[in-house]
Amino acid sequence: MSDETKMPNKKKTPANENPWYVLATLAGEQTGDTFDEEIHNKNQRFWNAWACQELTNEEKAEINKKANCDVFKHVPKWGSVDAEAKALFKKRLPDLDLPAPSEPIYFYDFKFTTHVFFDGFIFLSSAIFVHVTFTDGASFMHTTFTDSAYFENAIFTDGASFMHTTFTDSASFENAIFTRSADFMHTTFTDSALFESATFTGEAIFKNATFSDMVYFQLCTFEGPSDFTDARFRAPTNFRDAKFKKAYPRFEGTLLHDKTNVTAEDENWPTDDQIDDKDAQKNCAHLRHNMAQQGLHDAAHFFFRREMYHKMKGARFWENLFYKPYKWFEFGYGVGQPVLLLIGLWLIGVAAFLYECKFIWYQAMGLSFSNIFRFFGLQAAYFSSNSDELGAWLNFLGGAQTVLGYIILFFLALGLRNRFRLR
Repeated sequence: MSDETKMPNKKKTPANENPWYVLATLAGEQTGDTFDEEIHNKNQRFWNAWACQELTNEEKAEINKKANCDVFKHVPKWGSVDAEAKALFKKRLPDLDLPAPSEPIYFYDFKFTTHVFFDGFIFLSSAIFVHVTFTDGASFMHTTFTDSAYFENAIFTDGASFMHTTFTDSASFENAIFTRSADFMHTTFTDSALFESATFTGEAIFKNATFSDMVYFQLCTFEGPSDFTDARFRAPTNFRDAKFKKAYPRFEGTLLHDKTNVTAEDENWPTDDQIDDKDAQKNCAHLRHNMAQQGLHDAAHFFFRREMYHKMKGARFWENLFYKPYKWFEFGYGVGQPVLLLIGLWLIGVAAFLYECKFIWYQAMGLSFSNIFRFFGLQAAYFSSNSDELGAWLNFLGGAQTVLGYIILFFLALGLRNRFRLR
């Protein structure tokens, strides 16, 4: 929350003394395990009529344009409900008047002790749910926020639903904690969306969500699965230092912006213990492709290595005869492994030539080197006479050194190319 929009410190009040909570539940609170649709519809009508009473037709048209739907289709005129609404409000808070619709909606440091339903509510001024605790479910389905919405440091101890909700101004969920599922399916963010340092303990669902401005998932922790299927990111998106602990984010059909920022470090991504390998392979491929489009070659190869690893896990036995060695070479990124193999292969030849043929040490070293790097032509130029002294198995060893040397050198060249982006 910016300094300009911070509310002054107020004394924390119980739920039934908060004017906005009373206004949102004029027809009654939802109690028990069942949802009373009649009570909710009455609450929604009272709230929306109160919230929209000062809007002009031009302002309504502008909001509808941003929301891409008729937000006010079922909103009654304030004059048709104001007498009943004021009477119900006075009955519960006799010393207060209804808040002004232009005044920020203030739930700072508030605790909702029952399942709350703001479904279909319209918030035309700043909605401040900072340091709020929802001890039961919280539902904001089909809700419209036309001004800034702040859910910073909010704690959702049960499911949170924002399905089909529209935020036409900035929405902030910084440091929010979702201990169960967080459902933002079909949610529209037309301004910036801030989820920085939020924690999603359960499933985070952003299927078909639309982000039209900057999105920040920086330092987020996704402890459960995260689903961005068919979501649309139309502005730069920041996942820097976000941690996905148990599953890769689903990006099937997702339109990722070409300035998507993710951290390509092992500690930010899941291990393979609880992962569906096919899903992991597909989602790593999406991330690899996005990183490659940005020219981030190291990050692209990071996801390529993980993509190939999960592809290897689903491969057949005979295919793994090729995948396993490829994995050992870090799927074309390793340099140290081929260098060590070349040194080992050379030393094996040196030891064999010294032991079997009693060569002078430099002869054994040179002959072993020339077998591995036969394409230099050193063997024909300097060691052709030595080959006459070799037995059958040493000639076989020399041939094996040549074949293996070519293979290992290929992986060394591939690793150097990928690490230093050689062409």
